[in-house]
Amino acid sequence: DSIQYQTADALILPQVKRFFRDHGFRAQAPRNEHIVIALHQSRLVAALRLSPVDEYWLLRSMCVIEADRGQGIGSDLLAHCRPWLQQHAVFCFAYPHLQGFYQRGGFQPLQATTAPPAIAAKFGQYTERGKALLLMQYGAST
Repeated sequence: DSIQYQTADALILPQVKRFFRDHGFRAQAPRNEHIVIALHQSRLVAALRLSPVDEYWLLRSMCVIEADRGQGIGSDLLAHCRPWLQQHAVFCFAYPHLQGFYQRGGFQPLQATTAPPAIAAKFGQYTERGKALLLMQYGAST
């Protein structure tokens, strides 16, 4: 009963969009994004989106269904993405309580002042709305 990790193809995008909506995300699933999913017995149990921002990528809308959390699915999903992450400049806006999770996955905290302008601007849009978030970059040295 292993979990399969794969890049979402166009045929599954409507299901991914519904998955995010059903789990409290306003997320879309546009075709220009790199979307990775976890399937258990053909059932979607986790997904994440990598969205283009200029020449960079933003990890967003990572979700593991609540009943399956704490089993390493999120960590395995990130690990499945590692070869892709290593080839791209990838950032994420993490909730403070998830900093350790993302650090174990290869992301490091980053000051907004040292981030690329497009990423810093998007981060500012979120934090100006009162969201407490940490800016992190995959593979960044601290």
